Amino acid sequence: VTFIITINISFQKYTNKKGMKIKVLLACTMCLLLSACTLGQKIVNTANQVGSDTGTLVNKATGVADTATLKAADIAFATARAKEFFNALQAQGEDISNGPCLSENLTTGWVADLVHNPRQPIDDQPANECQNYLNGTAKHFVEIDLTGKFVRAQ
Repeated sequence: VTFIITINISFQKYTNKKGMKIKVLLACTMCLLLSACTLGQKIVNTANQVGSDTGTLVNKATGVADTATLKAADIAFATARAKEFFNALQAQGEDISNGPCLSENLTTGWVADLVHNPRQPIDDQPANECQNYLNGTAKHFVEIDLTGKFVRAQ
């Protein structure tokens, strides 16, 4: 604000009837420039911040301050996507009785697995589990049962 007042005072000797338009234009330009100073700033993440200040990092990156809220949103999204894949698989008439992996790449870092409810030994056979989760490519999974209902997510 002080900067804008200084500009206005220094231009007073050059003002005429159109001078007010120049002042307003300069004031608006300065406000826009000053307000845009934080746009496009990179979020810096250092190793010690991850351990000590995860909530702040999540807030900076997503606007969600609570990591539990973010995790719940991720699970809800993954579950909805898994149900979409399940419905598509059922519409194709695929045999899902052995509880195969539904999707190796459900969304970034997630897989979807079909399981019996309650679980049966066949669900734990590597051939029926998602390989991306087993080999560590995906860090999270959502399980839905053979009727399309949510079982668990991690």
